[in-house]
Amino acid sequence: MDLITALMLGFLQGLLEWLPVSSEGTTFTIQVLLGRDPGEALNISIFLHLGTVLAAIAFYRKEVFRMISLKDKDMLKHLSIATAITLAIGIPLYFLLSDLTPAFGIVSVAVVGGALIVTGVLQLLAHKGVRGEDLEQGGSQPEKGSRRTDASSMASSSNNNSGMIDKKNARQEITVLDAVIGGAAQGFSIIPGISRSGVTTSAFLFRRIDKEIAIKFSFLMSIPVILIAQVGLGLLDGIEFSVEAVSGLAAAFLTGFLTIKAMTVLARRVNFGKLVIFLGILALVPLLFLPILQS
Repeated sequence: MDLITALMLGFLQGLLEWLPVSSEGTTFTIQVLLGRDPGEALNISIFLHLGTVLAAIAFYRKEVFRMISLKDKDMLKHLSIATAITLAIGIPLYFLLSDLTPAFGIVSVAVVGGALIVTGVLQLLAHKGVRGEDLEQGGSQPEKGSRRTDASSMASSSNNNSGMIDKKNARQEITVLDAVIGGAAQGFSIIPGISRSGVTTSAFLFRRIDKEIAIKFSFLMSIPVILIAQVGLGLLDGIEFSVEAVSGLAAAFLTGFLTIKAMTVLARRVNFGKLVIFLGILALVPLLFLPILQS
């Protein structure tokens, strides 16, 4: 991978990570179309997440410190549950994809397209659901006996102008069941094209959680999983410290840190479902030229 390509991929990862459009699917597709082996492209796309997770740690440093210092034990418990569920689903899926993607070749781009369409449909349904009349009349109550992550540690004082249910009706806390569901959704996001932030946020919206809290908890959930994934990939495949790899990582970190606030505000206010479906259809276009490419 040349330096320009590495910087471009890092920039895209840093910019798109905060939007529900699958940064992994985008960087994976670009690499495959440029001729990279799909298995290697998958590992590089996962590796670039390290840059944005470091950006998330820097941006949410207060919340991270509260968890490390055990000042927010409920948050730590919920993130631990979500992480365990994610790993239980994501690790087998990763090895399955590692075995299958090299055999698919450019057809793997079609898999990304299908996954994007699924992500987009989920987002549309989630937004439609939380706008329903039943939700306008009030959110559901948390499960009895379930300890909750305090909203004061997660929600900012800014107004939610996203068109979702009013904050007074949306749930302002994360429960154990929410963590399980969010962790499961995150596990399936190892599939390129399944937007991690898109499916986890949609899952929380189906659970009638305030969108701002849903987005923030979604990003916090990514931190331990991605760090563990990087350690695992390093042990399996070795750690590459080439100029290109470090440059791509740095680009992802800098772009991610500089854009996280603006992009998360945009993600709260805009429903990207239709755009993601369009991108999914666009990713299917190479299949039309498959006979030419194989000739």
